[in-house]
Amino acid sequence: MKIVKKVLIIFGIIILLVIIAGIIIPFVYKDKIIEKAKTEVNANLNAKVNWKDFSLSVFKSFPDITLSVNDLSIVGVNEFNGDTLTGVKNFNITLDIMSVIKGEKMEIKIIELENPRIFAKVLKDGKASWDITKPSADTTKKAPSKPVSFKLSLKGFIIDNAYIVYEDDTKNLKLLMKNVNHKLKGDFTQDNFTMTTKTMIDELSCSYGGVKYLSKVKTDLKMDLDMDMKNMKFTFNKNELVMNDLTLSFDGFISMPKEDIVMDFKYGLKKTEFKNIMSMIPAVYTKDFDKVKSSGRLALDGFVKGTYNDKSLPGYGVNMLIENGMFQYPSLPTAVKNVQLNLKVNNNDGVTDHTVINLSKLHFELGQDQFDAKLNVKTPVSDAQIDAIFKGRVNLAEISRFVPLEAGTKISGLLTTDITAKGRMSSIDKKRYEEFDAKGNLKITNLYYASKEMPVPTDVKEINLTFNPKNVTLNNFESKIGKTDIKANGTLDNFIAYAVRNETIKGKLNLVSNYMDINEFMGSENASAKQANVKDTSHLTLIEIPGNVDFEMNASIKKLLYDKIDISNVKGNLIVRDRKVDLKDLKMNLLDGSLGLNGSYDTKVPKKAKVDMNFNITDFDIKKTFMAFVTMKKLAPIANSCKGKFTCNLSMKTDLDKKMEPVLNTLNGGGKLQTKSVIIESSETMNKIAGALKMDKYRNPELKNLNISFKFADGKVNVEPFNTSIAGTKATISGYNGFDQTLAYKIGFEIPKSEFGKQANDVLNNMVAKANSKGANFSVGSMVKVDALVSGTVTNPKVSVNLKGAAENVAEDLKSKAKEELSKKKAELEAKAKAEIDKAKKTAEQKINAEKEKAKAEADRLKKEAEDKAKAAAEKAKKDAQDKVKNAAKEKLKKFF
Repeated sequence: MKIVKKVLIIFGIIILLVIIAGIIIPFVYKDKIIEKAKTEVNANLNAKVNWKDFSLSVFKSFPDITLSVNDLSIVGVNEFNGDTLTGVKNFNITLDIMSVIKGEKMEIKIIELENPRIFAKVLKDGKASWDITKPSADTTKKAPSKPVSFKLSLKGFIIDNAYIVYEDDTKNLKLLMKNVNHKLKGDFTQDNFTMTTKTMIDELSCSYGGVKYLSKVKTDLKMDLDMDMKNMKFTFNKNELVMNDLTLSFDGFISMPKEDIVMDFKYGLKKTEFKNIMSMIPAVYTKDFDKVKSSGRLALDGFVKGTYNDKSLPGYGVNMLIENGMFQYPSLPTAVKNVQLNLKVNNNDGVTDHTVINLSKLHFELGQDQFDAKLNVKTPVSDAQIDAIFKGRVNLAEISRFVPLEAGTKISGLLTTDITAKGRMSSIDKKRYEEFDAKGNLKITNLYYASKEMPVPTDVKEINLTFNPKNVTLNNFESKIGKTDIKANGTLDNFIAYAVRNETIKGKLNLVSNYMDINEFMGSENASAKQANVKDTSHLTLIEIPGNVDFEMNASIKKLLYDKIDISNVKGNLIVRDRKVDLKDLKMNLLDGSLGLNGSYDTKVPKKAKVDMNFNITDFDIKKTFMAFVTMKKLAPIANSCKGKFTCNLSMKTDLDKKMEPVLNTLNGGGKLQTKSVIIESSETMNKIAGALKMDKYRNPELKNLNISFKFADGKVNVEPFNTSIAGTKATISGYNGFDQTLAYKIGFEIPKSEFGKQANDVLNNMVAKANSKGANFSVGSMVKVDALVSGTVTNPKVSVNLKGAAENVAEDLKSKAKEELSKKKAELEAKAKAEIDKAKKTAEQKINAEKEKAKAEADRLKKEAEDKAKAAAEKAKKDAQDKVKNAAKEKLKKFF
């Protein structure tokens, strides 16, 4: 018993220590763990990952351990900058406690996501938002480490109240799911088991190729799958998909042996009443849908069979049949009747060009009106072969007699159409229009539509379209949307290729309007902003230009309202092409002046716009311009205190964000601003300058003849030095202001001395007195130069007035006069020295000349004496030679005789 007792005591102590450790350890090391984890995660992902808190607990899932991460967020960078890819209120993972203790493989049992918000996006270039793992930059070989790994021994996967958005720009596919709840059960430790799932979606919406196929469909999915984990084959067992009142079931399997996904399953309806398919129409599926009377036969089935990978798609087929359909709401007088539909879509091998669409019959009757359509399409990719008929008449005012409209919804008007099209797209591509039979017209008259979802009612007097193989002619478009009236006409080329293959539609349009209120098309302004009397841009959203539209439009609008700006006499050309709008010679009157505009609005990059504009502004009101444009508040904050008009040539480039506002770090440009006169009132900067100079005339000064050159880039507006008159005082201004409202300006005044206050004059007079006390005789000039240095911010400027500069002017005068005296004395001394030098030089020259004469006479005497001696010697030598010759001759004669 003692041994048992000791064992129980030891076991109790161990349990107690485990409980204490479970409480203490997470708190002791919590901050270090969080910081280290965030650093490591962000270092390895191309995203910004953050969370508020995390906790470890042995109590939530005792005896296992639960790791909880709170307020987890993953925010995109680069192409997805600012997009919240994932946000989760609570992310809980339940781990097997023994696997945690051993530390080699941690077994995950349950994953739970509470209130997740998921945004998944694929761009046109195929870049996916979830592809955020950084590639490893380390290619060196290292000894293998033994990090902690995880083993998925999943017993459950839970999603509570999710909001999921999926967008794929490569396929023009959009999927929205609201209030998603999902539960999964299964023992993933086994090779073969049954996985049970239940998914509920309050609202499911889906659009593809610009067409909305599902709208706010209530969806429930219950499914049991037989899981073969070794072969990665999943076979449908019990299953049911309910979409509103439409119930489908599946039979077959999906397998993933390697990278490919192999599918072979069929689907069909469990209920075959005509009423079931009508539930998929949003206007029909209302709270009283269960009371709807209906009759008629419905059949719907299809298949998916084949391999899905990067190079292939599975084959598929859809068959839908409605015979003698009828439905009527008990509270409404008229039934929709004689609904007939026979649709078959078939593609056996997954090659898109092998798809055949055959709508052999579509017919329905609304009271006295009826509508018929047929459509057959083959080889839709390589060379679409089309055979289509659309003919009918619908009195839209009668719709309220068939379907209950939401409160506040009104609709009326008459639609008539009679269109046929038959032929191959290649005939149109090669401009062989005679080979393609297309003719008919579509006309809508007196259309009126209003609802709570639309900000303003739509009133279309007429839309009149005529069809032929080459183009569609818009004979007349005349409408009034809210306060906006529009008249238009023109032509649309390549319309059939646009409708069938989503190719680029081309057109030339002429648009005329007497009044256009752009605000009515951009949503409503925030009420709190209106009360606060501030500019609200929360209702503005980025307008993306379609890539398959190529329009040229001539516009003439007498009056236009944008935000709070009244614009009149708008005329110009707009070219819409390649996701870009070019503005050509657009002219208008606004802000008490006129504007000429050329430039472009480019949306080639998704969710971004680039603007490149050249403005020719004439006589704009400064204050109104400041209030109208956010950019003006960044470039010229002083304008808020200015009265007057200005003329400006301005070039500007910038990116726009999602609210159509400039992205300041991309804003650059420059220009020249001119104005004859501007009055600055209630400016904190000018008040401080006036206070420093003790001159009240600078508090509300008038500036004249401004001619300002400026450039802006890197968050600054640099103003080149310019001359002006401030309250009658000559001034030179230069410097810069930052987009962050910082200031750095220098204002150089030339102020008449007579206008200086007592303090400034005392400084100047003291300097002059000090100079004159040393024997000088100076006086201050009539003009004094003063520098005012402006720094700080627009709301809190700092001003320092450099009166020392004025004293330096006096010192400069003293220096100048002293320099003159010095130069004078120097000149006198230089002249005297030069005279002495010249005298000494002359005396020296005279002595030198006398010595030269004496030396010359002596040289001449010696020369003559030498010459005489040489002559006498020569004569003597000559005589001696002659005597010698004579004597020699006598001797020879004596010997001869």
